[in-house]
Amino acid sequence: MREQLLAYLLGHLGPSDRQSVERALADSPELQHELEGMRVCLAAVDCDRIDDAPSGLAERTCRHVTVSAWSAGSLAPVAPGTSNRWRMADILVALGIALATAAFLLPALQQSRHLARRQVCENHLRKLGHAIIEFAHHHEYLIPIVPPRGKDAVGGIYSVQLADAGLMDREELIQYILCPASQLAVDFHNQIIQVRIPTRDELLAADGRRLDWFRNVIGGSYAYRIGYLQGHQYNTIRIRQTGRVPLMADAPSLHLADFQSANHAGCGQNVLFDDGHVRFLAHCSAPDPEDQLFKNRNGLRAAGCDASDTVLVASSISPAIDLALQTNE
Repeated sequence: MREQLLAYLLGHLGPSDRQSVERALADSPELQHELEGMRVCLAAVDCDRIDDAPSGLAERTCRHVTVSAWSAGSLAPVAPGTSNRWRMADILVALGIALATAAFLLPALQQSRHLARRQVCENHLRKLGHAIIEFAHHHEYLIPIVPPRGKDAVGGIYSVQLADAGLMDREELIQYILCPASQLAVDFHNQIIQVRIPTRDELLAADGRRLDWFRNVIGGSYAYRIGYLQGHQYNTIRIRQTGRVPLMADAPSLHLADFQSANHAGCGQNVLFDDGHVRFLAHCSAPDPEDQLFKNRNGLRAAGCDASDTVLVASSISPAIDLALQTNE
């Protein structure tokens, strides 16, 4: 089955085989977990390939195949009346030049595509940041609140609150909560998964699979800042626009060190700060090296241990595993 999963990821399966794999995935959380691990591994390989080809590789390759061809007499002048057909050595020279050109151009093209997607993702976060800051200006500088408990106690609730406040149109908002480099965006555009942002009343009225679906997609490809504990009291985030407080970032991955985001091939994540600017970070700490973006000081994806403990969580994650257990008492 592992070979079929790999072929499925690479798009090498026919329609019937692809449907068979998708049915197996729908019935098996273990296969889903394995598929996600393989996807992250492939993405990490792509990240390694983003670097440019070694300096002078194309020139050295062309020189090598040219010298080799001359040594073999393949580029000797054609005598009058002789055949003008290409010989094997000529074909090898042309192939060598083509390969050298590809070695030089393909990494640059791949890097351009990677950077373009990262730029679009950055623009999406910046747009969301402007809406969050405007929301805060009308709510005593509190950003959209992630409740400690309840059906709406998830990281993705920020989108519902922005839409309910009339700060962003729901259809427009769907586009902005999807990072183009994320698997969720790919699945959405391929119509494998639907994304819709409900009203808060719709979310509270939902149950079962419908509720799970809402909670998984309303935050899109991003992680959002949840509150922190002061004693046993759960507090929400008040912004001061210092430019040092993270509010959002590319969603974390459970398969990478420190939950690094897989959105950009595991190379890092775009991070939105409380003054609206976005910065790409190759690590998972900001601004304090000891402060991890995606887990609190107790190593949990849960409410921060105090006001300075930043925790950004994916769409479906709640701050309330058990608030009492997260205190230092």
